[in-house]
Formats: sequence, C-alpha cells, structure tokens
Amino acid sequence: MLLHFVNDDKHAFYFPDASDFDQHWKEAQSDPDQNYHIKATLRSVFVWIEVAEAFGESPQYKIWDLIENTSTNSRALVAAGAATEWYEKSGRDAYDNARAAISLLDQAYEDAIARGWNSVALFCLQRITDLENQLNSAGSIEKERAVDLIEIITDTSDVHLGNLSEALQLLVDNEPILNPQGQHEKRAFVLCIKQANRLRNQKQFSQERSLLSTTIELAEILNIPTADLEDRYVDTYRLNADLQSERSPSLEAHELVRAFEDQTVLDRLSDDEKEEWKSRLRSAVQSAAQELKREGATIDSPHQRYLHQASVGKFVRQFEQIKDVYDSDAALFWLLTHDELIPTYTKDTESFGIHDIITQTMYSLQGHLIEFDPDEADLSARYAIEARIAISTIVNVISTLISTGSLTEAEIHAFLNGVPDLDSENQWYLTRFISNVFDGNDVEAIHLGATRIEPILYNLLREEGEDVDALMEEGTGTRTLGSLIPKLDQYVSADFQEYLRYAYHKPVGQMFSGNIRNRVAHGLLLPRENNRLYSLLILTDLLRIVTRMNLTVHHARHGIPDTVLLPTRGLNTSFPLVIRSYSQSELPDLGRFLEYLDGQSRTVDEVAEYFDIPYSLALTSIRLSEAEADVSFDEKSGVVEKDWLSGHSLPAWF
Repeated sequence: MLLHFVNDDKHAFYFPDASDFDQHWKEAQSDPDQNYHIKATLRSVFVWIEVAEAFGESPQYKIWDLIENTSTNSRALVAAGAATEWYEKSGRDAYDNARAAISLLDQAYEDAIARGWNSVALFCLQRITDLENQLNSAGSIEKERAVDLIEIITDTSDVHLGNLSEALQLLVDNEPILNPQGQHEKRAFVLCIKQANRLRNQKQFSQERSLLSTTIELAEILNIPTADLEDRYVDTYRLNADLQSERSPSLEAHELVRAFEDQTVLDRLSDDEKEEWKSRLRSAVQSAAQELKREGATIDSPHQRYLHQASVGKFVRQFEQIKDVYDSDAALFWLLTHDELIPTYTKDTESFGIHDIITQTMYSLQGHLIEFDPDEADLSARYAIEARIAISTIVNVISTLISTGSLTEAEIHAFLNGVPDLDSENQWYLTRFISNVFDGNDVEAIHLGATRIEPILYNLLREEGEDVDALMEEGTGTRTLGSLIPKLDQYVSADFQEYLRYAYHKPVGQMFSGNIRNRVAHGLLLPRENNRLYSLLILTDLLRIVTRMNLTVHHARHGIPDTVLLPTRGLNTSFPLVIRSYSQSELPDLGRFLEYLDGQSRTVDEVAEYFDIPYSLALTSIRLSEAEADVSFDEKSGVVEKDWLSGHSLPAWF
C-alpha cells in the first residue's frame, strides 16, 4: 500500500509481514467472506515489484523473505516471487519466470474458486491477464473465467458489487480477446442486466447507474443497441433524486447537479425535459440553501459552545483591560488589528482531504447554482468554517462590549475622527450608519454600511496615490470593488485582503454568509438576513478597513503591537497586553535615523543591526519616521527609503 504524507510531501509503502499474511489466511479459512484481506495483501506485494526501485530497494528481498516466513501455502504469493525474477532478468530466463508466475497464479485461481474466495480468484485472474497481455498471449480462457466469475458473484442475494465491477471491467479493458458474436460475452451481458434489475428493485439507483455505465461499454463492443440502456441510465438520476428528496433537498439538488454534469444525460434529454429538470433543480437548491441557513444558526455541541463563549470572553476582558490601562482608542486599535480574528487564507488545498474541497458549484438562497473557478477561488471547506467562527467571535465581542457599555457610540466617532484621510461624504454616511447600529435599526444600518465598503476603499486608496479610476467607453469612472481589493496589496495583510474579497464581493463567499455587499447592492439580501449579526459585522469591517489602511497614524500614537506582562485584576498575571507605547530612550534619535537613511534603501534587519536594537524597535523607528518625515516603507519588500532630507523632531507626545 502506497502512502502519501501530504504535509511533508513524502511517500511511504506498507509491505505486509508474514504474521499479517498468516492471520488473514486463517480468518479467510474460517469465514470465506474475509478473503478480501488476502486480496489486499497480495495487491501490496505485487505493487511493491513496481515501486521498490523508487524507494532505493530491490523487490526480491522483501518478497522472498515473506514467502520463506509465511506458514501458508499460497501459490499466488510464490507467483509474486517468480514475477520479481521476470522483472529483473532478460531473455529466456525472464520468459520462463513469467510463465512460472502465470502457472502459479492459475493454480491459485482454481484453489480460490474451490474455497469460495472470489476476491482472491478475481485478483489472480487480473494478474494472469496482465502477464499474458505483456507476453502477447492472452486468450479465450481468461475471458471465459471472467464470465464464470461474474456468474458466481451474481449468483447470491448479497452481491459484492466491487468484485462484479472489477470482473466486468476486466472484460471491457481486454476488447481484443472478445468475440462480438461469442456466447460467453453475451452471457456476461445478460448477467449484468439481471443484476441491474435487482438493484432497481432494491432502489440502489447509484449502484445501478455505475453497473449500467460499464454494461453499455460492453454492449457497444458486442454491437448491441444501447439507446434503451442509455435512457435507463439517465432515469437512475431522476429516481435517485426522488429518493433523496425524502431525506434532504440538498441531497436531491446534489443528484440533479451530477445529472447535468453527465454528458449522457445532456445527450439523451429533450429540450423540454432539460427545462423541467432545471426547474426542479432551482426549487431544490432554494430549499437546500434555506435548510443550510437554518442549520448553520446554532452550535449543537456544548463543548464547542463553551469554547466559543470562552474565546469571546477572552477578547472582551483584554479589550476592557487595555482600555483601562490606556484608552478606548488603544483598545479598539488592538481589537481591529488582531489577526486571530481574521481567517487564515491558504491555497495549499493538498493539506485537506479531497472531500474537504468545495465543489465548483454552490447553492444560493434565490435557488440558483453559483459556479466558480477553483483555481481562482480555491476556497476550502476549512476556510469557510474558520470564517464562520471568526465572524461569530468578533460579532459577539462587539455586541458584548456595546451592551455592557464598554464601547460607546461616542468612542467610535472619536476613533474615526482620528483618521485623516476620510472625506466628508464618507464621514456623513458613516455617522448615520453608526447611529443606526446603536439605535438597533439593523435594516437601515446594513443598507447604509454595506454600500460604503467600495467608496471608502476608493477614498483611502486614492489618498495613497493609487490608480483607482477606470477607463470606460464614455470616459472614466471609479473602479468596482473587485478591482479595488487587489490594490490593497501594500496596505493590508493577504489574509485580510482575501477575507474582504469573500465576505463582500465573491459569490462563493456565501458559503460562510459572505458576498454581503453584492447581495445588498443587487437587492438579493433576504428579509431575515437584515439582522444584528450583519449590521455589527459591517460596522466591525468598516472600522477594520479604515484602521488597517492608516496603521502609521495609530503606530505613531500607540507604538507597534507588542506583548508585555502587566498586573491584572482577577486574571492570570501573565495575561498579555498587545499595545505598548515606547519611550524616547528606547528609540534611535530621529535625526541620526534620517541621516542613516539618506540616499540609501535599507531593510528592517539592517536598521536593527546598525542601531543594535531589536527588530520590533527598528520597525517602530521606521513607522514613526513615516508619520513624521517623508519616508516610505514597502511592506512587501521590507525596504525603507527617505525621499528628502530635512530636520524633524519627535512628536510632542514623547
């Protein structure tokens, strides 16, 4: 068994030892249904022949060691030993070992049939056919055995569908040895139809469809008309959608989506039938989205609910403590720039199981499927979950602070008044938006606030000198939200940038109740979504935007976030505060610092080394020089430059 450890990008191979093989053999002797363990073990042994070289080993040692130490009389295992000799040798020796392997597998096949070990028999037949094909000698005996196996597998009330599928595929994959007029081939076709009928009666429609798919391939080889089979194949989607609708509309929708992704369905349905299925899909999708919305409203696990409440309480206490030690501006600055409350974005989708990756379509509350390009969106289920948790946490923190009076409307207005780049128009709208939030007018607040995301970003980016105007046929106009967000590269973190993209712009963001701005702007927000969660989230994110786009102003006042330990009231004495004002004695003299930068491009590390100060103080010096002199710092490259030389002094607050 080949194992891939994705996080380390390393491979390993599980090779069975003699005790494993003996145990599986003993279990199968007592219960023939357990023989699939032997099949899995044999598969690992034969695969090792092909992959051993990639691990820097020769396959013979492990295989012959297993053969010599097992207490079983497995001819299939000895055949693996002969096969290794065939791979390693050439000429007549190689041929003789290949024929020996085939002969041993032939005996193992007959022995497995006698024991009722159908899985082992099928594996032996697959290896025989593979070896015969490589020797260009596969013939009718392999075909007849495959048909015999299909009959044995289906001659029971509890059919092993995996073995049936593999046996049928063995026939289809070896078309050259099939005779379109042959009786064995036709018998296989009839046996498959009979099994498909049983699956229909048992309402196992997905399994019936899988069997019909390969049966249609066999029918084409045998020149049997397939139109009726294809119609029956298509009908399995309708029947399974009917069945799944009794369980959940999302399962019904999923089945119909799969149908529309199937080319056979598209080829066989008439235009009227396609419209009928599309109408049914829209209805199912709308019901599914509403169901998911309801299910996502509560946390059922008491343990998870406790962890969530504990997290909210932690942030509330830290906010109140920072406010007590410094002021409300410092506390807000800390909360709004705390990266733990922003979901972590990653394109490393291999770190998740394949079942964790969201498909290329999702449900909207209006009953439509939203398609997106995974290469562009690359939104994982884990990210959607983290975003929901982060949103729930920050909204509950803000709600608690407001309800307890720890955060007032006046304090938010005072905080915004310290942002120099907001124009009067945005200030006018923000004032009314904040008043509606505190008055509990959520409908008005949401529709005022969500539509300010784009103009505020436009305003702030324009003040930074970014190109925010777009060329149009009629002249020029403002860029849309989708084209403004990429302009944030140099001003906010990649995580916050992607969060804004999904929370307010990208349709796929609806996986975690996002795409808010677009849905508000286009009138697609449902009445029940005009709630407190959205109004407080928009308030938080607008404050985050103006804060994170004006970090220098806040750094000049509060310093660079750092962790210090201060005495606390009733809390752990090691409770961290992440705001710190620096004294003048800790920083390089500004004049000396500007002289050092004159005409040179410096990195933060170079500044730290030159002045013999920690990295954090070097970054603080750079940030303060940004605020007080014409110095620019590129976040991406980590390079600081001074554009002109002039005398400056530290601000009065020092």
